[in-house]
Amino acid sequence: MPLYLVVHTPRKDDEEKLFPPTKMLDMARDHGSEDIRTRWLKTWSPDLHDERHFTLWSANSAADITEVMSRYNFLSETDSEPICVTEWSPADVLEFADADE
Repeated sequence: MPLYLVVHTPRKDDEEKLFPPTKMLDMARDHGSEDIRTRWLKTWSPDLHDERHFTLWSANSAADITEVMSRYNFLSETDSEPICVTEWSPADVLEFADADE
């Protein structure tokens, strides 16, 4: 299943607007297990000087992630941009280089 990194950026024009509470516990129960189609894997919160959040998902499409986030009011006060990513590391580079030799 494809991996998606989602960048959540606060909307500046919505600073005074009230948003419904996030149903984070329900979302963790419903979309945190290995057997679910749209799976929330991780969230990163940068330091206090950066208001963005970053989430990692396993999903069939960006639309599936957006639907789940909307249903649970997850970071609804942000603009969210899902980006399909491929995970690789230095070990993968070395393995590929060894295969070419």
